[in-house]
Amino acid sequence: MFKPNSVILYVNDVDASTKFYQSIFGEGPVEAFPGFSVFSLKDGLIPAALKNGNLS
Repeated sequence: MFKPNSVILYVNDVDASTKFYQSIFGEGPVEAFPGFSVFSLKDGLIPAALKNGNLS
């Protein structure tokens, strides 16, 4: 059975969102680029923050 494990959060300010989620998750992103950051949580969930407008 397919079990999605990734969530993309479209945000206005990736830097502020990264700091916010880092404080909630208790760990920093595993990858971070201008306009994008991705976390890998211990339960297998992979949330990412993507700047609004980067979708093509």
